[in-house]
Amino acid sequence: MLIKDKLAFTKSKWYTYLIIALFIAIGIQTIIFFITLHNLEQYKPIANFQFEESEWIKINSANVYTQGKHVVTPNDQLYVIFNVTNKVQKNILIEPEFHTYQAGHLKEVRPISPAIFGFEYTGTIDGVYYPTFEGLNIVETAFKISYSNGTFLTYQNATTGFNVISKTDELQIQQNDYVLLGFIASTIIGAGTLTVLYFTQRTSNKQIDLLKTQNKDLKDQFNLENRPWVVPSDIVPKFVSFEDGTTIDYDLAEDMIRLKTNKSKSVNRSYEIIVKNVGKLPATVRGKMINGQTKIEKDDLEKLDVNVPFVIMVGESEFFTVDINRKYLQDGGTHYVGILLEYNIDKTRISKIYKTWEIGKNFRNRVLDEIDDPDLKNHSEN
Repeated sequence: MLIKDKLAFTKSKWYTYLIIALFIAIGIQTIIFFITLHNLEQYKPIANFQFEESEWIKINSANVYTQGKHVVTPNDQLYVIFNVTNKVQKNILIEPEFHTYQAGHLKEVRPISPAIFGFEYTGTIDGVYYPTFEGLNIVETAFKISYSNGTFLTYQNATTGFNVISKTDELQIQQNDYVLLGFIASTIIGAGTLTVLYFTQRTSNKQIDLLKTQNKDLKDQFNLENRPWVVPSDIVPKFVSFEDGTTIDYDLAEDMIRLKTNKSKSVNRSYEIIVKNVGKLPATVRGKMINGQTKIEKDDLEKLDVNVPFVIMVGESEFFTVDINRKYLQDGGTHYVGILLEYNIDKTRISKIYKTWEIGKNFRNRVLDEIDDPDLKNHSEN
């Protein structure tokens, strides 16, 4: 009887060892599986742009993706994919740009390769974006929409935001992921309780700090989103005036001049600077504008008197009219236009935006300079 009991005990002990070995193997395979899954190269959406539908195009989707990561760090390569449908019976030219904002200021303008869409054609526009700073990144996509012959139609803008963390925080998140894997594996193996307590004690302070950072980012995001953003988006030709006193739409007048169907000579050309409020609060704007035959510097604008302040409501635009005499644009000449806008962000901060353009005889619009000053203290004399 004792021998049978001994044999039964030995058999039971080997069964126990076998079960423990099986659970250890399962735990190791679980770790390998989750690490492999975590490192798969796959696109993961992190943000999207919400465009309003226009009479010319419909933007079906506009998403920002990472590849193989669920967080974003500075200089990561992000992919932006726009799915667009042309709604009109003409070829449409779309010229997109990325506008990056930091603390409410325009930090960078990055163009995307333009694309032409035929009637009822649905296709994609792909762009690559590299975040350059930590914290909340506000990105605006501006679509300049024209017919394929260059006739300007409209602008469409949409804004989104996403959080960019430091490399150190990314490593901490990866460590937390491995802590989770350790918890799963240790639970399968049977020693989960002690392992969880150990890793929980090590990571609890980091998790508290992360929650504080997230709360601060949410507060910063709220403050950034609930404020005015004024952007001088573009300068476009509008009218041509003739010696006989008539004023005609720019495109029609250019055809008349080219075909020599108008006997009267043109006197000047009128252009409009489009200034839009893309924020969520109205903006009281104080503007300065100058034009001439020499390149305009920021100091030239600073010396001018401020125009009468005007208010731009949310999502609306105001226009500055520029008249250029015909003789300045003859023989391939160029003309320069500059604008300086100043508006209140809140009770203590103001923003200044400076932009200049070069305009040629056949209307080529080239941005020469664009600066958005850091926040300035709003003194009482302002």
